[in-house]
Amino acid sequence: MNEQSKAAPDLDRATSSRLLKMAVSGPRRPIDDLIARLERSDGEAWLRAAFRSSPFVDERIDQGTLTGGGATVEQLVRLKERSKKLVTPGADEDTRLRGLLGYFVSIAAAVAQHGQFISAKSPDDVRAALTDLAGVIPGPVAEILARASFPER
Repeated sequence: MNEQSKAAPDLDRATSSRLLKMAVSGPRRPIDDLIARLERSDGEAWLRAAFRSSPFVDERIDQGTLTGGGATVEQLVRLKERSKKLVTPGADEDTRLRGLLGYFVSIAAAVAQHGQFISAKSPDDVRAALTDLAGVIPGPVAEILARASFPER
């Protein structure tokens, strides 16, 4: 066996870039799809429309109620549970993304405004997602996400 046959096969640029990204950041998370949606040129308009749609309207929670502290822990738990039902494999992309938004902002509001963590997920994983989401989401929702990411501050 010669030296060349022992070497790793040549990878195209896209494959090597994807593998490097996975090594650095790990596998793609569902929150990454929401972040990508918010980073699009119409991300702020999409966010406003999302707050006027299910799951938010179903629980009578709008952006002002959410960021102003007007939602109770019970409402936030219901919003989180309703949001989880929208994040299903058969759901269209917009519905799934609104579900992810509802899920994470309900958890963030419960932590930031009521000091309660309302998820069974790992607090570290949730905080990481909230931190990443806070970096791209516009307006006062970003403050709620940031406060929930570092509740001890």
